[in-house]
This record gives sequence, structure tokens and C-alpha cells, in this order.
Amino acid sequence: MPSLNVTSPTSSSVWHKGESQNITWQTSGAGVTWENGWAVYLMDGGGTVATIATNLASSIRSRTYTPPVNMESDNDFYILVSGTYTENEGGEP
Repeated sequence: MPSLNVTSPTSSSVWHKGESQNITWQTSGAGVTWENGWAVYLMDGGGTVATIATNLASSIRSRTYTPPVNMESDNDFYILVSGTYTENEGGEP
């Protein structure tokens, strides 16, 4: 079964407005090919706060984001990374 895991930030990370932050993720899963078109979002309990990136190449596993200085403070933010994959015939990567 393929999986996608955000490795940074962690749940204990603290971000500061106006300071650049690195977002990273890893994928795994034998027999699948990850497609182009990664999307990265800043989310909170109410939905999407910011679209950080869209249509990223399948080889990319990181993105830098700087929260705007006028962004509302919150402790409920999280990162959502979205990607698609296809299953390879015969289970070979």
C-alpha cells in the first residue's frame, strides 16, 4: 500500500510569521509510480488557509513557505500534501 508522510513540520514545530519554513515529505510503496502534480496546503480546523504550491514535479519532496506577517495566529495549523499515483503492472516500481 503506498503512503505519503509529512516529515517536517512535526506536531511540535513552532513557526513564526515572516520566517521561512521548510516542508518535507516522504513516499513509499512498492509497485507504484507517483505522478506529477503534488499540491501543498496550509490547513486549520476550518479548511484551507493557504495554497503553498500546486503542480509540483513528482521528484520534489520539499517546499519552502514563509507565513505572512499579517497572518492570524493559531495553534491549529497543519500541512496537507496531496499526490496521486498509478499502480505498476507486475508490482515493479
